[in-house]
Amino acid sequence: MLRIAIALACIPAVVACGAVEIIISADPPLPTPNLLRNPGFETITDAGPEHWSFSTARPDNFALSWEGPARTGEHCAALTAHTNVMSGYWGQIVPVDAGAYLLRGHYRLVSGRMLIYAHGTNKDRQPSVGVDERYYAGALQGHWLVPVFIPPEALAGMALDGYEPFRLPVTIPEGLPALTISLGMYFTPGELAFDDIWFGLGETTLTVKIDPQGSTLAGLQVLSDQSDTPVYASEQGQAPPRELTLETMPTDAVYTVVVTTADGKEFRATCPEGVDG
Repeated sequence: MLRIAIALACIPAVVACGAVEIIISADPPLPTPNLLRNPGFETITDAGPEHWSFSTARPDNFALSWEGPARTGEHCAALTAHTNVMSGYWGQIVPVDAGAYLLRGHYRLVSGRMLIYAHGTNKDRQPSVGVDERYYAGALQGHWLVPVFIPPEALAGMALDGYEPFRLPVTIPEGLPALTISLGMYFTPGELAFDDIWFGLGETTLTVKIDPQGSTLAGLQVLSDQSDTPVYASEQGQAPPRELTLETMPTDAVYTVVVTTADGKEFRATCPEGVDG
């Protein structure tokens, strides 16, 4: 639970001089843990990034690397596909329970067509259950619609470090004990790297409690860094609730609670704590 006391002019919260107390809790708590092992590929063995494996029916079609350029740290999971004869993927198996999950991270696609997918099947259960969620991306470099006179550097992604973010929600059905995370090249020649991969619970329930401590409340908003509009806003001209519950909220967002009092003062609190909203 994040308990945040806000007082006027940095006066300690124990002084009752119009301070408003904002209490934010999340279930599951934020930030939620990353269920992947070695998600940044920084631990390297003789076989490559620890806890990750590379799978393909044509290993001769791929050259693997983990020396960078990385988005953070020194290592990443990179591959080069020589032809379109076969796809290939870095992968890791993760235990799961039924519910909403989220796969996110960063990729650096120089050329080719990328596929990120979360998949699993339990055929021992009748009827069988499974999941197959996919995220595709294609590089402009080498695309037949792109004029050949455009320099390669002009076709790079907008990210300054060359990496682009991805986000893939995954819903796990009852009876599926594990999920495979696969990151790779889909039947095209090309060059690709991954870094800072995250997989975990995708939704949380936010509870906001307001203690006006003598102030008259005039407004309540809950903001998210993933939305241009408030995820909650109290009705104008009506007293806002002192307690609010918001369900199925994304776990990778930063939430800011804004409380306005009748005398025009504004108080803020952020969840997760210590993150700018």
